[in-house]
Amino acid sequence: MSVLLSTLGLKFVRKRYTEDYLKDNHEVGGFFFNAFGLLYAVLIAFVVFVTWTEFDSSTRDIEMEATQTYLLYFNAQEFPEPSGTEIKNAVKEYIDIVVNAEWQKLPAGEFDFRATKVVTKLFDLYAKVDKQFALNSKFYEESIDRLNQLSELRRLRILAATNNVPIIIWIVLIIGGVVSVGFTYFFGMKNAAVHYTLVGTLCSVNALLLFLIYDLDHPFSGSDKITTHAFDVVMQVINGL
Repeated sequence: MSVLLSTLGLKFVRKRYTEDYLKDNHEVGGFFFNAFGLLYAVLIAFVVFVTWTEFDSSTRDIEMEATQTYLLYFNAQEFPEPSGTEIKNAVKEYIDIVVNAEWQKLPAGEFDFRATKVVTKLFDLYAKVDKQFALNSKFYEESIDRLNQLSELRRLRILAATNNVPIIIWIVLIIGGVVSVGFTYFFGMKNAAVHYTLVGTLCSVNALLLFLIYDLDHPFSGSDKITTHAFDVVMQVINGL
């Protein structure tokens, strides 16, 4: 669609202005085009870098969150009963809710409150563990630390689903893309086919870059979205223990 609109715009300009008329303004127009192109390229590169960094950070945080659930389950095997079994069941319940319910809500920036309740339940279960064991076991202290990390990583995951590129940035990016293509209309070229090809190519590249930014900015709904793979692997492992 963007390429079609850009070629229609070029067709209108080529019909309205002659090649010689456009060439008279090449020197000044070329200077402005180069300056604008540089600024727009820097902006695009910066936004792509930021969105990619956040996407990569979200992926790592989710992998760490899944790892914490595994380690909590693994450590719980050393806990006295009934605490050990209760903690393991709560961890499995948390993974099940995240994978089968909460993940479907993340694209809309929402979360499942049941998962929050399970995290609270885990804190309560650790508070009820035998006091003598809690005071003398390295597994208890480590588990409390990992539960705190789990809670923090879950918070970061939910925030990643709601933090998006500001609307004002999108407006600037879109206007900049339109202007960069519009500039190319006013360079007089004898070969119309070459002119149309260059304009279409520039428009396609701009559209692809904007799509890339949009895709990276939506880590749970884009074409390369983050999946529940890390949690699926953990569930398979703990079911085999």
